[in-house]
Amino acid sequence: MRNTILILYFTGVQCFSQNAVYDSLYHNITKELLPSQPSKALIATKYLEQITSNDLEKAKGLGLRAYILGQQGLKLEAIKVIEQANNIVSKTENHLYKAHINGLLSSLSRESGTLWTGKKALNKAIKAGKKITCKNESFKFQGNLQQELAYYAMDAGAFNESIAHLQLGIYFFNSVAKDSTIMFHLAKTNMLIGKNFLQLQKVDSAFFYYQKAKHQLQRSQYSNSSLRGFIFNGLGVAYMKMGDYECALVNLENTLNIAETSNYYNLKMESYKAFQEYYKTIKDIDNYIYYSEKSEKLSKLEAENRKKITNELLIKLEKRQEGMQLIYRKKLSFYWQQLYCQFQSE
Repeated sequence: MRNTILILYFTGVQCFSQNAVYDSLYHNITKELLPSQPSKALIATKYLEQITSNDLEKAKGLGLRAYILGQQGLKLEAIKVIEQANNIVSKTENHLYKAHINGLLSSLSRESGTLWTGKKALNKAIKAGKKITCKNESFKFQGNLQQELAYYAMDAGAFNESIAHLQLGIYFFNSVAKDSTIMFHLAKTNMLIGKNFLQLQKVDSAFFYYQKAKHQLQRSQYSNSSLRGFIFNGLGVAYMKMGDYECALVNLENTLNIAETSNYYNLKMESYKAFQEYYKTIKDIDNYIYYSEKSEKLSKLEAENRKKITNELLIKLEKRQEGMQLIYRKKLSFYWQQLYCQFQSE
C-alpha cells in the first residue's frame, strides 16, 4: 500500500515555534502551495531553512522538505533529508519531534521497500512517543502511530488487523481535548478503513467510510489537501464495484486532476490503476492500454528508486562493517603490544 501518513507530519509539530515569519511561511507552504504548486512549495522549503532561529525549526523544515520530495516520488532524496533532521533531533530531549521524524522515516522506508529500516525507525518513534508529556500531543501521536501500524498490516494482507489499528487510532484522536487538526486526522483514518474494506470486498462498508472521510475532510482546515484525491479514488472504485459507472468516472476524474495538479506520485499510481480497472470493466481497450502504460512507467520508476535506496543502504552497511573491523584490529594490535611489553618486562 503506497499511500502514506507523511502529510500528518506537519499537522503534528506546529506548536513550538516562536518565529512569526517562519510560522507564516510554513503555514503558506503546507496549506496553499503544496496542494496546487508543489514545485514552488519545494523551493520555498529552502528559504524556510534560511530563516530558522533554532535547531528544532531546522529539523521541522527538513521534515517538510522530505515529505514534499517523497510526495513527488523522490524517495532516496527524501530519506537523505529526513536523516539530516533525525541527526538534529537525536541530540535534543524533544521527544515529540523525535517521534514524528522517526515516524516519517518509517513511512519513507516502508514505501521504498526497506521494511527493516522502516521498522527500526518505527520502534524509535514508539519509544520517543511514550515520553511525550503533553496529553493532547501524546494522543495525536498515538493516533498517527496506529495509522502507520495499519499500513504495515495492509502490506502484509492483514486487513482486519489494519482496521483494528485504525479503530484504536480513532479512540486516541477523540481523546484529544481541543485541536484544529483532529477532523483531518479522523478523515484520514476513515479513508484508510474504507480502503481496507475494499480489499476485503465489503463494498457497502467501504463506501460508508469513504463518505464519512469526505465529510470530515470538508470540515477540516486541510480541506484542499491531496487526501481528497485518495477519498475520491476510493469512492470511484466503490461506485464501479456497485455498477454505477457514471459516478465512478466523476470521482476517478477528480482523483486524476488532484494527482496531476499536486504531482503526488502515490496518488497518480492509485489513479492510473483505478482507471485501468474501470476501462477493463467497461471494455474500453484503448483507454485500458493507455492507463496500463502510464501505470507501468511509474512502476518501473519506483523499481529503479528502490534499487538505488537498497544500494545506498548496502554501501552504508559495508562502510560501517569496515569501520568496526578497523576498530577491532586496532584493539587487537594494542592488546598484543601490551602482552609483548609485559613479556619483555619479565
